[in-house]
Amino acid sequence: MTATIRFDDLVSDLDWLKWVSGVDDEYLAPWDTAEWAQWHRAMDASFGESLNPCVPDWMNDMIRGDWSKDWSQPWPCIGQLWPTACNWFVAEANRDDFTLQVARADGSEGAIYPTLGQLNRAWCWKKVTKLRLSSMKNADRNAKNSLS
Repeated sequence: MTATIRFDDLVSDLDWLKWVSGVDDEYLAPWDTAEWAQWHRAMDASFGESLNPCVPDWMNDMIRGDWSKDWSQPWPCIGQLWPTACNWFVAEANRDDFTLQVARADGSEGAIYPTLGQLNRAWCWKKVTKLRLSSMKNADRNAKNSLS
């Protein structure tokens, strides 16, 4: 999960992201280089039949073959799952190293978002959802895997 990447390759991919998403260095600055390196690593692996190098083995078993859709979103996500029929709410309940969160879009102050409970009830009815994988850091700076 921590394979070395070339800095020039990361910079090149970030230049592409800025061009395609219309963002600049200031917009990307809140995320640290390690988070962007994970994004780069996952994006690079997605162009083959590879497993996602940025998630634990148990998660790769669940997302195998369909974890990459769109790398042009302007945040350091490490995979996108849509649709996904996996019950991620059960995975969260059964794992200490996994957290679900509702991601709020930048510039969405005042917007109303569903709670996780509401999303869980909707999932029970529909059985399909759209999720974005991200590597979240908890208070002790250890990486925690998350779907938001």
